[in-house]
Amino acid sequence: MDIASLKSNLIDGFINANENGKIKWWHAALFLAGVTVAERLLTGKKATEEAKEIYKDEHQPAWAPPAWVFGPAWGINSVALGWAGQRLLNAPKKLPNRNALLALQGAHWVIYTTFGRLEFKERSSLLAGFLTFADAGIAWASYLLARQSDPKLANAYLPLVGWTSYASTIAGYQALYNPDQLLGTKAPLKLNGIGKRLEKED
Repeated sequence: MDIASLKSNLIDGFINANENGKIKWWHAALFLAGVTVAERLLTGKKATEEAKEIYKDEHQPAWAPPAWVFGPAWGINSVALGWAGQRLLNAPKKLPNRNALLALQGAHWVIYTTFGRLEFKERSSLLAGFLTFADAGIAWASYLLARQSDPKLANAYLPLVGWTSYASTIAGYQALYNPDQLLGTKAPLKLNGIGKRLEKED
């Protein structure tokens, strides 16, 4: 199949999906690929490549996971949310809380695409922490709203609820015990021997 034919088939698929009022699984997959590309572009190539080292270089709590855990965790979260978005868009417009849930999904993806830039390129522990707490709030609000109208949909938010609740404790620690390079502020608290790392000598 040549490029022109592939392009034509993709366009026809979008048109047919729109006419049928249904969002297909591959629409959700394309969307996830798009937000992933957007996140990488906003973060920047250098910061993306150095993300694991930057994470290791920060003061972390004893319960912080190894850097490699974040990839699989966000893979699970994104697939679950992609399915949730597809289910919401295909649901009747009269579904209770549908518009609110779609708005919350939009807010989550804005956080998802901008977090890497603030955390790894701008090195802002405070703003990254704020985004993590905001995403946890979005996850919980989405779960509670979805339970009122669609229990299966609500279950799709559970991975994000669990992960962001856990990540918020790490982000809070990072914000308290690391300087913020973007805002030009020192760490609000001194380590004094707690956590994984001791504060480095100036």
